[in-house]
Amino acid sequence: KISKQYIGTITSITAFGMFVTLSFGVEGLVMYKNLNSYFEYDEKTMTASDGKKTYHLGDKVSIIVLDSNKKTRKIDFVIEGHERRFFYEDYMY
Repeated sequence: KISKQYIGTITSITAFGMFVTLSFGVEGLVMYKNLNSYFEYDEKTMTASDGKKTYHLGDKVSIIVLDSNKKTRKIDFVIEGHERRFFYEDYMY
């Protein structure tokens, strides 16, 4: 459900974002470009950092559903507290 908050587990970290799986099996993508902080990806350690917090595989994160598309079966998440201001306006919340 759009704008709903969930707790999920980081299952993959890439140069463009983090994949997060929710407890009921749904996986979505947290794209760095949708966050209000600059994230740096470290390929050697498979981590992403915003300078304050470093995210690792297996970390639990609080996410908010940004968008979903049944046709393409894709779901976009943002990490709670890192939402960009435009995010609400772009998705008409």
